[in-house]
Amino acid sequence: MTYKKSDLIEFANIVEDLTGITLDHNQEFLIEKRLKSTLELLRKTKVDKTFFDCLKNKKDIESKLISMFTNNETSFFRDKLPFDFIVKNVQESESEISIASVASSTGQEPLSIVISLKEAGVTQSKFSINAYDIDERALHHPLDVGYRQFELNRGINEELQRKYFVVHDRKFFPKEEILTSVKSKQFNILKDNFNLDFNIIFCRNLLFYFNEENKMSSVDKLTRHLTPNGILVLGNGEKVVHQSLEEKSWNGLVYYVKK
Repeated sequence: MTYKKSDLIEFANIVEDLTGITLDHNQEFLIEKRLKSTLELLRKTKVDKTFFDCLKNKKDIESKLISMFTNNETSFFRDKLPFDFIVKNVQESESEISIASVASSTGQEPLSIVISLKEAGVTQSKFSINAYDIDERALHHPLDVGYRQFELNRGINEELQRKYFVVHDRKFFPKEEILTSVKSKQFNILKDNFNLDFNIIFCRNLLFYFNEENKMSSVDKLTRHLTPNGILVLGNGEKVVHQSLEEKSWNGLVYYVKK
């Protein structure tokens, strides 16, 4: 099936309005692929006014589109340096450190933070972790779906696998001691507001989904919810310039400190 360019543009604009995800109008093949998947999701056979009205008005479509369009590709201890950096900051602090994992996907990042801190001998009273993701199904992944062997092997050695996970039907599930260390909440950074402030915010590999306006809106929100001298860690290659943030580095890791 071929689609009119005007339909592709309208579809991309609706997706951006619903999810904040920018689909490049020049990548027609990608938009066509996503459009075809959305037609199947809505059980429609053609692109017309009825399809677009359904897309805009169907209340439960947002989370499904997000699951379809976002890349939940992640791994345990992805880019290990940020986790060493968190351990350093928590160990050096005399008070509890509040940590946010924004766009936490299927849970590998916040669980990696917990494991890093526990392996460093940090007690639970020294830190709190909140995980946020727009995809509710991704948030339930650690408890409801679990992880396959190869997913753990990408970042966790056998000793830590035995220590922090239990096996059921060839799937690995986090033990209660690390699972209960993380509070999870569905969260759309463009539409929702945090009810907490944080000493450290991880928001890695999210901003590149957004256009410049949504990117800066997100950075503004993250910055507002950093404590004084709070730290923002973005993904590799995600750089920002913000009047309230100062860029710094540690062992090659670029991070931002609230002024």
